[in-house]
Amino acid sequence: MSVESTQERRARLKQARRQEILDAAIELWATKGSRGTGLAEVAERAGMTHAGVLHHFGSKANLLLAVMAERDRRDRAILQPYFDRADITDLWSHYPEVARANEREIGLAQLFVVLIGESITPNNVGHEYLQDRYRIVRDRTQKILETARERGDIDRSVDCAAIASQIVAFMDGALIQWLLDPQPGQLVARYETYFGQLATTISLKTTGTRRRKAAK
Repeated sequence: MSVESTQERRARLKQARRQEILDAAIELWATKGSRGTGLAEVAERAGMTHAGVLHHFGSKANLLLAVMAERDRRDRAILQPYFDRADITDLWSHYPEVARANEREIGLAQLFVVLIGESITPNNVGHEYLQDRYRIVRDRTQKILETARERGDIDRSVDCAAIASQIVAFMDGALIQWLLDPQPGQLVARYETYFGQLATTISLKTTGTRRRKAAK
């Protein structure tokens, strides 16, 4: 059994404190927005001083970017394995998991929408981050669609860039509508309906269909 060194212990404790601050900011900003909530309030929720928050993040702008990154990290953890495998049928079947995660962590979902609203204007600290985020999400979705098109898993005529943009627009729009009236299971149902209909539109082959095609 290895013994934790002093340096390792300090690093672990530092990471734990940073996470406590992130969790406090997420909880507060999801309901009050970041503009109306100062670092002193975040510090109080995290059980530490204002100076302590500054020690870990340096500024409110840095904390805001870290919160956005944390939300995206949790979101990516759901679908990233399927993007990595570039298997569109697995990805398609797991899209509703994003909706289930949003229903489970409604505060985090609400935070995402609030921060988007606050970051629309170019002079906001989160504006560039969100520009890059949406570009990356669209690009990786387009890439897996293009791979599927090359493999014959979707129709050859599919405009992959347009479908990728459509998927991103649906996910955000469905989330906003659900947050205004968060009925249990409703967001998941909307995802299942949408991706089921879109699968028909792009002629997505199921795993069974691909196996039969490969056997011929």
